[in-house]
Amino acid sequence: GLPDLAVANSGSGNVSVLMNQGGGVFAAAVNYAAGTNPQSVTAADFNGDGLPDLAVADSVNGVSVLKNINGAFGPAITYPAGSSPVCVTSADFNGDGLPDLAVANSGSGNVSVLMNKGGRTFALARNYAVGTNPSDITVADFNGDGLLDLAVAYQGAIFSPGGISVLLNKRGGVFAASNSFASSKFGASPLSVTSADFNGDGLPDLVVGSDSSLVFVMLNLAGRAFTAPNGYTTGSVSQSVTSADFNADGLPDVAMALTSDNSVSLLLNLGAGEFYGANYFGTGTNPRSIATADFNGDGLLDIAVADYGTICWGSSCGDVSVLLNTGGGNFRKARKYTAGNNPYTLVSADFNGDGLPDLAVGDYLGGVDVLLNKRGRTFSAPQTYASNISPKSIISADFNGDGSPDLAVATSTNVMVMFNNGFGNFSLPTNYAAGSSPQSITTADFNGDGLPDLAVANSGSGNVSVLMNQGGGVFAAAVNYAAGTNPKSVTTGDFNADGLPDLAVANNGSDNVSVLLNQGGGVFARDSKYFMPLKGTTLFLSGKSISSADFNGDGLPDLAVVLDSYPDVALLWHQSAGKTTIIKRTKNDFNGDGKSDILWHNLKTKANLVWKVGPKGRQGVMRLPKIKGAWAVAGIGDFNGDGKSDILWHDPKTKANLVWEIGSKGKLGVIRLPKIRGAWTVAEIGDFNGDGMSDILWQNPKTKANLVWQIGPKGRQSIM
Repeated sequence: GLPDLAVANSGSGNVSVLMNQGGGVFAAAVNYAAGTNPQSVTAADFNGDGLPDLAVADSVNGVSVLKNINGAFGPAITYPAGSSPVCVTSADFNGDGLPDLAVANSGSGNVSVLMNKGGRTFALARNYAVGTNPSDITVADFNGDGLLDLAVAYQGAIFSPGGISVLLNKRGGVFAASNSFASSKFGASPLSVTSADFNGDGLPDLVVGSDSSLVFVMLNLAGRAFTAPNGYTTGSVSQSVTSADFNADGLPDVAMALTSDNSVSLLLNLGAGEFYGANYFGTGTNPRSIATADFNGDGLLDIAVADYGTICWGSSCGDVSVLLNTGGGNFRKARKYTAGNNPYTLVSADFNGDGLPDLAVGDYLGGVDVLLNKRGRTFSAPQTYASNISPKSIISADFNGDGSPDLAVATSTNVMVMFNNGFGNFSLPTNYAAGSSPQSITTADFNGDGLPDLAVANSGSGNVSVLMNQGGGVFAAAVNYAAGTNPKSVTTGDFNADGLPDLAVANNGSDNVSVLLNQGGGVFARDSKYFMPLKGTTLFLSGKSISSADFNGDGLPDLAVVLDSYPDVALLWHQSAGKTTIIKRTKNDFNGDGKSDILWHNLKTKANLVWKVGPKGRQGVMRLPKIKGAWAVAGIGDFNGDGKSDILWHDPKTKANLVWEIGSKGKLGVIRLPKIRGAWTVAEIGDFNGDGMSDILWQNPKTKANLVWQIGPKGRQSIM
């Protein structure tokens, strides 16, 4: 019952598996050869023996599958995919109960889908065009048709911006042509993508990471389209993004690996798709990929990060950081574990059937390392599988239906699947062709056959490859669906509420997000493209990582996109009315530099000041006037739409209200608002009418009444 870890090591051509020993402690990594240049790894039970196997995307050879043999892994069986597979994921795309593979091929710009034929054997890849240079892929039922779709992030190329491609499953693991959401609205290149229902409307949304310091969320519009991305500052360029409920409040939060800051950035969900300013937790050097699981069995989701380290040859560079959750969205200091050379991607699953989540790690120029969890206290030394495969992305699912999680890896050239023998050992990889240069992989049951299929974002061919699981861990040839240019990341969700998993792709080169709706049987419709405009400019932002969740609790899946060139996250809201939300920064940014600041208020002296937090904790101080009386801070928001946070004050004695508009060097503009009599309290600050300025939601706890003050220019109010 404890999740283990698997890390793809591109430098050493192997996958490291770290077994969970309980208490969040992992055994030393066990390394398994996994091709030439493993880029990504995933785990699923490909052969139906109850043990998770591994699939590794090898940028040189395709997809390698390693069978789990009682906690160890056998030799990799390689399947051709597209050109330069970089990301692999697993899901049951055709509904046969077997996990299939999807591989993002960066070189051929497509996604290869390999259907599991049973016994960890995969059919030839079916390739689907996406954007140029796909980098990441995720799986979800975006249109609610019960079939798992694909979303692919692609980076694009020169004069061809990236974005997100979504490929909808048409049943049987066949995908419709991708819909791409051009990342010109990102202003950067999408690198990663994932999905979750961020607004609670029942539809998976997308979160997209890019090579900037922004992450974007795109909300699912009733399975038909996605909103324009909403951006959130992460503090630094983020390489990977994921969503999970880290503070146990029932709302999906967002976590990102920040490559230049050597940290993880955490955005806690406030509800209705609003997020707190980011909290930061240290990792190793150059974190590239992030995974979540309860490693120590305390009921809280922990974080594992693949730390790429520095470039080196002939020695071990990089490691795996494990951060244990202490509650409330706080984490202990990272504990580091040795993997292979330059860990690039990782996934978690219980590979040896001991109830503890282990790790599988893909090394950038190596293979797949398996680290078994040792009773929740530490991880074992890595066991290396499938060397020299250069994994880009790795996922885990039970691809062969044996009850054990296997691995699927998107390498720089193909998709690789490795089968778990039930004891945390993996077979030799089986390789499947995808598109060119796979970057990201995800898994879902796209065709409703009960088997996890695969979807891969191919940055080189600008498409998403969908590989249908044909049973026993065997995948059909990839079917490719066009996305945007240079897709970097893909995620899944049911975006049109038809019960089928759709795809969302971050297209790094075409500055958009592609959504491909599943038309049934794993066949996807042509992609729809969504842009992410940078507020106050004509720029469009590009993303590099994408995730889907219902961030605002409306039952519809939204999208969060990590931006390429900004320290923010963009949110694309899923809205049936087709309205879009423009980029917005995190709260508490009083000087408009894209970084969260700290407001201090002295209860005795009534003094106020702002710490403007800069690199390495350096502070600049903005001194504000005193405010005497019973005044208290009731909320923070951008009430005048200038991109800087303002302060809402409320006097509980006189019921008076005012807003301090923060200008340069602490200069204030004061908006005096009407008094509000009775037991009214501020319940939420947010932009409820979409005009780019924060409004105030009041709630009366006695009468249960609610009203919204819509704040306009110069403090004019209208009441909703």
